[in-house]
Amino acid sequence: MPIDQIALIVAALGAVGIGLAHSILGEQGIVKPVLKRMNWNGVPPDADFLNSTVRFAWHITTFAWTGLAVILLAPLLGMESNPAFVPLTIAMTFAITGIVTLVASKGRHLAWIVFLGIAAGAAWPYL
Repeated sequence: MPIDQIALIVAALGAVGIGLAHSILGEQGIVKPVLKRMNWNGVPPDADFLNSTVRFAWHITTFAWTGLAVILLAPLLGMESNPAFVPLTIAMTFAITGIVTLVASKGRHLAWIVFLGIAAGAAWPYL
């Protein structure tokens, strides 16, 4: 296997690995301590919704970095000459993010509309 392919694999694994580390270690070392200190008294909507939103905003980075890892692997998958590969990978990344946002917030956090709109816009020219 040529060194350039090995470099892409290492980079993609690094992107996924840093995303997982960011989510796992960040949940314990940053998200939980921050949420314990946050005071949502008197702020609508309820604290559970706001805490979930803060937590999700932290973890969404892992979705994005995983999508970038897939793009890094395009040449190994024979997709470097396919003009649809990068936009469709971005579309899938935003679609997953939008669906997770919709389900996790039970539709209350309206970012799902934006995420799915980005997914549709990125995919539209290739459908």
